[in-house]
Amino acid sequence: MVINLTIPSLVVNFFQVNTMSTESHTSSVPMRALNILLAEDDDLLRDIAAYMLKKLGHSGVLVVNGKQALECLAQRRFDVVMLDVMMPVMDGLAALAAIRKQEQQTGGHQIVIMATSHSAPTDMARLLAAGADGYIAKPLLAATLQAELRRVMSFSGKRYPQKNTSL
Repeated sequence: MVINLTIPSLVVNFFQVNTMSTESHTSSVPMRALNILLAEDDDLLRDIAAYMLKKLGHSGVLVVNGKQALECLAQRRFDVVMLDVMMPVMDGLAALAAIRKQEQQTGGHQIVIMATSHSAPTDMARLLAAGADGYIAKPLLAATLQAELRRVMSFSGKRYPQKNTSL
């Protein structure tokens, strides 16, 4: 179910499910339902991601840029924030920087997964260095999405381990 929701001067879409998904793409243990904020400017990609998240048993809010994501975060809490890297008004990296700056003042940690069509290892490293907890390449695949959600939630926001480059 998709519902329009108004937060101050912001209109967003809200997706919800009533039960956890019985589908398991990466594990036989069901994952708890998560409240997810998804910022994606492409209508089709946003709808596909919302559909996948709903089928995986999650609910949340859909917005179209980083500025709207920050406005939503000021109003309510989310288990995970998924940010597209390239969006109009405010891109995902700028939104991520604002989230991390706010955390320095307030404490706490918001789990953030960055989504991008750039999938080179250097892109992943750049996003993680910018403060992302996770990374997912587009086009999204349900199994990959669920695996990354499981990973970031199981490590309570710990990032990917850094490769040991010493000999």
